[in-house]
Amino acid sequence: MLAFVGHLFAANSDRVIRIGGSPMPPLVYLDTNDQVAGIIPQLVDQIAKESNWKVLWSVDSWAKQLERLESGEIDIMSGIGYSVERAIKFDFSEQSVLSVWGQLYTKPGYQVANFLEVDNKSIGILNNGISGLRFIELCKKFGVDCHIKNYDSFRDVFKAIHSGEVDAGVVNSHYGFVVENEFNVIRSDVMFNPFPVLFATKKDRNKHLLDKLDSTLGKWKNTEDSYYYIVTDSWLTQRKSSPIAKWLRYLLTIFIIATIITAIIVFILRGEVRRRTFELNRSEEQLKQIIDLVPHAIFASDQKGHIILANKETVKLFEKTLEELKHLTIEQLIEIHPYYSKLLNDERVRYHQKSELRQEISVCPINKEMKFYDVAKVPFVKKDDCEEGVVSVAVDITEQKLSQDKIAHMAKHDDLTGLPNRSFLMDRLEQSLLLAKRHKRFGAVMFIDMDLFKNINDTMGHSVGDELLKITAKRIDLHCRTSDTVSRFGGDEFVVLLNELGYEYDAAKQNAKSIAKKIQAEVIKEVEIGGNNISISISQGLVFFPFDATNTEQIIKRADLAMYHAKLLGRNKVVTFHPQMEQRINRQERLKTELKSSIKEQQLEVLYQPQYNIKTNQIEGAEALLRWYHPFEDFISPMEFIPLAEESDTILALGEFVLSESFSQLLNWQKSFGQQFYITVNLSARQIASDLLIPFIDNLIKHADLSYHSLELEVTESLLMMDMERAVDVLSQLKKRGIKISLDDFGTGYSSLSYLKKLPLDKLKIDKSFVNDIPGDHDSEAIARTIISMASELGLEVVAEGIESEAQVEFFREQGCYLFQGFYFSQPCTVAELNRALIKQKNQA
Repeated sequence: MLAFVGHLFAANSDRVIRIGGSPMPPLVYLDTNDQVAGIIPQLVDQIAKESNWKVLWSVDSWAKQLERLESGEIDIMSGIGYSVERAIKFDFSEQSVLSVWGQLYTKPGYQVANFLEVDNKSIGILNNGISGLRFIELCKKFGVDCHIKNYDSFRDVFKAIHSGEVDAGVVNSHYGFVVENEFNVIRSDVMFNPFPVLFATKKDRNKHLLDKLDSTLGKWKNTEDSYYYIVTDSWLTQRKSSPIAKWLRYLLTIFIIATIITAIIVFILRGEVRRRTFELNRSEEQLKQIIDLVPHAIFASDQKGHIILANKETVKLFEKTLEELKHLTIEQLIEIHPYYSKLLNDERVRYHQKSELRQEISVCPINKEMKFYDVAKVPFVKKDDCEEGVVSVAVDITEQKLSQDKIAHMAKHDDLTGLPNRSFLMDRLEQSLLLAKRHKRFGAVMFIDMDLFKNINDTMGHSVGDELLKITAKRIDLHCRTSDTVSRFGGDEFVVLLNELGYEYDAAKQNAKSIAKKIQAEVIKEVEIGGNNISISISQGLVFFPFDATNTEQIIKRADLAMYHAKLLGRNKVVTFHPQMEQRINRQERLKTELKSSIKEQQLEVLYQPQYNIKTNQIEGAEALLRWYHPFEDFISPMEFIPLAEESDTILALGEFVLSESFSQLLNWQKSFGQQFYITVNLSARQIASDLLIPFIDNLIKHADLSYHSLELEVTESLLMMDMERAVDVLSQLKKRGIKISLDDFGTGYSSLSYLKKLPLDKLKIDKSFVNDIPGDHDSEAIARTIISMASELGLEVVAEGIESEAQVEFFREQGCYLFQGFYFSQPCTVAELNRALIKQKNQA
């Protein structure tokens, strides 16, 4: 039930603000006096006083509050986590109240050491809660088959664990810490998905309220003894909870019983009022024998619409016996089979003196295939009265019609997906372009390409690839309008024609990008095909006509170019065409060609960025980083040429070059500075997919007379997600040889304890996006602490990369992280520069 409680904080309040929350102490809950309490209400109360607001609180189940936020019954939802799906409907605050993570609790006697041990167990989660949704995603991603039960509150989840209704349950960490002692539950070692607790408003509404919350919270957080820290510090030491009463209702059962009795009575009465109206005479019997031989539906009705004649095909068509048909009128039969209304309706003949009516109709019975009939209706008069009736003949022409339609459809549609093909699209585009020019309205073409689809075909087979294409086609079509055309252009390419986007370019651009973003979010959702969990992104290029192009060939070419540019920017992007792209693409194609000869022309150099251990104050190793010194353009960034290399087999040659150069230098460094010195080399997705990687490394180790322990290979989370099974297999083989495996950019993907345990890892590198905001950003600090704690539990080393200040070093040292890489210690070095640094270090030892 929606109930508002609140306080007037100013005599002349400008506005009543309705804020919703779900019971989850210490954030929000109702105390024993049914008053709103918790961290968030106290912070909001203070902001309300400063802003001259009157605040009305609503505390109810999580799912109901989300519905109210979407419908506008409340202005702000508190204690909410961000997700891509929610961002479609809601705006979120930038400042958080706290950071929490998902925590798994179990019943006594059931021990869970890692995520995989919940397989085949019953798990309780909060209905539509972020922690629960992420838990379900992780289950699907890593093949954990557990039975999910949804509950209205975290308290109900704990009650279910306490009573044995479920084996375990997921709550947010702070709620668990506060309430766990009230129930017979055990906190497990499984925790996952750290996320900030935010405020949200309905999309494009009340943004000024979020701005006020952000500005005040941001100001408080920057002051050490502010009201924010006074409130949060006081609450996080308390343990409060708010019981929720259960209500039982039995009226539904009584209503169902009454409805069944009424239905039975109506059925009996209706059956008893049926009676036979007339009998066929001998001539009609003879006629019946003749028409029963005809393989078409033939039936007749009198002036009042009563059916007086029907052959066997009619009985079969309407699924009624002859006796049942005799007791029905045309109107009653239409009520029973409304989809046959065109076939049955004979008013044009009966009441409008039509001598004959002939038409071709289509019929689609419920749960059956569509049928086509050639229907003829003529009037007739019985010899024993003067009332005029109607004779109808329905010839089934479905097979003939479908054959014609199939031929026409196949000529203009793709066999695999059923979407319009390239020819059909170009016809539609030609028409749309003419209309756009005539009416001065903008249209757009969206060129879509599935990222790294070839890898799926190569590793999982074409049957899996074909199924993924069909699913992607449906997902693209889901978010397009009926006036749009979605086509399969060829291979893994789709083209969407968006019509009538508006009279103004900016409005058209906004509408098209909105559709593109919805398609992007839909396509990337994970799907299971043949036992494989697959998530694939798309790159999209947009062209607006007649603004960006004036003929169909130019439109498609430039849309394709914009899509290609989206891939160059890192894939999973939406890019609008700009004339400079044609210049850029010419340059990119030239660089691709020149990159192939860069090794032979000795234009490449490997630099090395040291990794420092502040415990020993020593350089323990270095990461190999490739640089390209172009003869005409001087230095070309790896951010530009590495993606170009990945689009072809050039990346394999570059990878072998870096490994060879690194091994050569490593041998010299170990002879001069000790056997403990190691080199870290990055692996690409194509190297992981290549069968030549492991033999190549084995050969290098053998000829360089080096230990496998001297080499460390670095992979990224995004690389692993392309083909997790292949990556785990290859990395496990390398790990068995003694090579160390490092996971780069950790924290930017679907990281969890079970995910890490599945991989043969030795080291984690905390992504610099978290490091940049430390110290000072509460959320980044909380996430960094969680990552270091998780790594410690798994016995993994942690490297903080992107270190640029002493304050960052001090923060990570206090958390137990001692291995660093970044400009604060050293920029990437040439061989000579690193030699000097190592000699200096040796002399100081």
